[in-house]
Amino acid sequence: MPALLGHQALTPEEARKACTLLELEEAAVQLLAEPPGSGVRSGSGVSAADGCARITEPNLMTSRQVLATTRNGRRYLCALLLLVAMTGSAKPALAAGGDVAVIVRPETPVDNLSLSEVRKLFLGDRQFWTGNLRVTLLIRAPTSHERDVVLKIIYRMSEPQFRQYWISKVFRAEASSGPKIVYSSSMASELVLAIPGSVAFVDATQVPKGLRVVKIEGTLPGDSAYPLK
Repeated sequence: MPALLGHQALTPEEARKACTLLELEEAAVQLLAEPPGSGVRSGSGVSAADGCARITEPNLMTSRQVLATTRNGRRYLCALLLLVAMTGSAKPALAAGGDVAVIVRPETPVDNLSLSEVRKLFLGDRQFWTGNLRVTLLIRAPTSHERDVVLKIIYRMSEPQFRQYWISKVFRAEASSGPKIVYSSSMASELVLAIPGSVAFVDATQVPKGLRVVKIEGTLPGDSAYPLK
């Protein structure tokens, strides 16, 4: 992607560090839909170019910081990040059938969950496993079978409802961030291995060694009563 406004374009990885794709989608849609100068106080003096430059600094901006800049800076920043994230080299896979496994690291203190407990986790209502081990949610990008299963069975929401749910939850300070977006089962597995306390849904045929598959209602992928399929 070419440089914009004299600043080097961000890589997809940098965009994902700034804030989750979920937050970017919602912020960009809302901000770009509003007319310029629509009653927002502008006291920080941050230009669009300055807003772009800031996210290349070591301490990348969170979505709340993005929304605290001036209207033009916010408008440009959200549009830039959304464009980069949506046109990056990592593309979501087309939906395919099969059981969907819930995976965690071996030391994560969980072996079996009921569907209601899974919902509590992925709705962000349970944010810690035990003590200070924080739950980190990893969700497949749209069009994947895993995401379709999660939205239908776990969240019981449509895509727009899912996005609005997390944006509202974050801005009410009921959660520090939304789920992190992953583009494949292998990417999800790698991040679960790397991040203590993380949990993800993956294709049950692609679970690597070194990760634990969590039982759901006492069943595992492949069982006739397994609910995530």
